[in-house]
Amino acid sequence: MIFCLKESESAFFSWKIVRHMRRRSRFRIRTLSMIAFSALYIFTNQLCGQTFDQLIDSSLEYAKSQLEAYLSEQTVPGNYPYETSLDNHRWVFRGKDGWASGYFIGSLWLMYQYHGDESWRSIAALWTKDMSLFGDNEPTDLAVRIFYSAGFCHRLTDDSSCMEILERASNSLSGFYSDQVKAIQCFPTSWSQYNFCVVTDFLLHMELLLYTYALTGRQSYLDIALHHTLKTLNYNMRENGSFYHVSDFDDSGELTGYNQGFIQGYNLDPDSLEFGTWSRGQAWAVRALPIIYHYTGDTLHLNMAKKAADYVIDNFPVSIYGDDDYVPYSDYFPDRFYTGNGKDASAASIACAGLYDLANLTDETKYKTAADSILRNLCTKYITKDDPNNYASILKRTMHRYGASERGHIFADHFFIESLLLAKGYEIYKPVDMPSGLKEPVTGPVTCWPNPVNDLLFFNTGPDSVNDMLVIYNLYGKVVLRKQVTRPLISIDFSQFPSGMYLISVNGKHPCKVYRVIKQ
Repeated sequence: MIFCLKESESAFFSWKIVRHMRRRSRFRIRTLSMIAFSALYIFTNQLCGQTFDQLIDSSLEYAKSQLEAYLSEQTVPGNYPYETSLDNHRWVFRGKDGWASGYFIGSLWLMYQYHGDESWRSIAALWTKDMSLFGDNEPTDLAVRIFYSAGFCHRLTDDSSCMEILERASNSLSGFYSDQVKAIQCFPTSWSQYNFCVVTDFLLHMELLLYTYALTGRQSYLDIALHHTLKTLNYNMRENGSFYHVSDFDDSGELTGYNQGFIQGYNLDPDSLEFGTWSRGQAWAVRALPIIYHYTGDTLHLNMAKKAADYVIDNFPVSIYGDDDYVPYSDYFPDRFYTGNGKDASAASIACAGLYDLANLTDETKYKTAADSILRNLCTKYITKDDPNNYASILKRTMHRYGASERGHIFADHFFIESLLLAKGYEIYKPVDMPSGLKEPVTGPVTCWPNPVNDLLFFNTGPDSVNDMLVIYNLYGKVVLRKQVTRPLISIDFSQFPSGMYLISVNGKHPCKVYRVIKQ
């Protein structure tokens, strides 16, 4: 066992050496004392100051070797790794239409970003081409499959051929959006027990729309992403920062009798509506919200990201359950219930990436400290390196859902690699420059004041918007006011509106069409 000695312990240990050698000549005492102190200083410095960096580097090299081993067997795209078998711990395959298939390609692109080797670019591009051959009736999870393939490709190589792929996928995802519900219908066919479900996982899908909007300036992509995010935050997020997995709505956008709950998390009694917090569902939110904030610059998204991350930190197993690590169980349900609640390293790796991203966006050191703690445990206790079972995956002890068996999963591996690179300072989610001044929503000839507003809001739309329709949405994505623009300067009475944030859309020709206003 290797120990990192504290300063006081180092001094005590060196003192014992000196005492032991006191019978020797004074010259030998001084010499040995200097050697002891120097050795302890170097020993302590190397272990306590450099080990984490070395651990990250060795884990990246191991991840590389695991990917290379799989590619040596699958020289032609088609079989996408999904989860490891419980029998022999080798990969169980899915086709490119599997919901997690894109994460394998994303891992290949991350290896190209890390090594800069053209061989990684070539193999990632080959698998990206295979993923890009999708039809017109794809399910909604196409978004992450395409973004982690064609989106990563465009971001890292500026390959213009990816533009058409990203637009087609964005159009496909947009087809599941409802103007009445103000959200994307998630898994409309596979989760048929719901009328119109909004799933927390889909916050990660928003980057496809936001990135493609940044490239094309197509307003509908931005509108859908903003409205779906607001709907998810207002219904799936609890006051304490935890998330329901899914909320169900009727066709008008109101919660159905089925209400809110879980497909993959813990539910003590379906009739009591007592639900836990599925740890991977929470992790999706922790990872996605900082990404969304990168694009929008909206403090709402940053504050909600911090709130979701704080819930993870406050419920680390090391403090709640007395465990010796920072990897959550499959559900954050209180410790009175353990049956079926195994560890989920995928929830840890996904949240870890989000925490590193959040640390770069804020001045709060707790997010980096938490991410480092998670990553150190993943690199030492959950990595399959030197495991006698010879796992094909990089991480073990991940769970698809509450009550499932622990195994390896490709999405856990991808976000583990992502976390390793983020820990080394790589910029994974640097968005392209946004058009239309999205990060400064009230710009150019269009102005509104005061903001925040108590009563009257004055809105100067400019002459180009006369006769266009102004629409105001509340946080639930519902239309609270429609008003025709009859002259460049109009006033809007906010006195009867509840406090909160509102989105104002003007269907005019000027570049920036969506504005955010706070009602005090």
